[in-house]
Amino acid sequence: MAQRQTLRQLIETKRDLPAILDLPTSPAPAPERVAVLTILNLHEFMASGVREGAFDEKTYKRLFYTMVVDHWKHLSSFVVKYRDEKGETLYQDFQWLAKKWEKNPLRSDSKVKTRTVITKI
Repeated sequence: MAQRQTLRQLIETKRDLPAILDLPTSPAPAPERVAVLTILNLHEFMASGVREGAFDEKTYKRLFYTMVVDHWKHLSSFVVKYRDEKGETLYQDFQWLAKKWEKNPLRSDSKVKTRTVITKI
């Protein structure tokens, strides 16, 4: 997904993510803005499904825990600024899920046996 790669680059280069909202949207929105909003919309969709019981939280957490918590950490300042412009309920389910999981981190699965790799020198 190109949007995830763009977001990763923005995070790695320590871009001021809220400043992306100030980029021009006409004639077309900046790719950075599209990437951030696409990622936020994906997380909001899944978090809303989890919150309403349409998606299994246990499965979703096992698959996306790190991404959800990490993305919220990096995108929360963007969301705060965006809410100031568009409305205070934007991405509230994503925030709810990330905060919930931060309080109750994913635990190691004791059913999965780790393998030790032995190499000869």
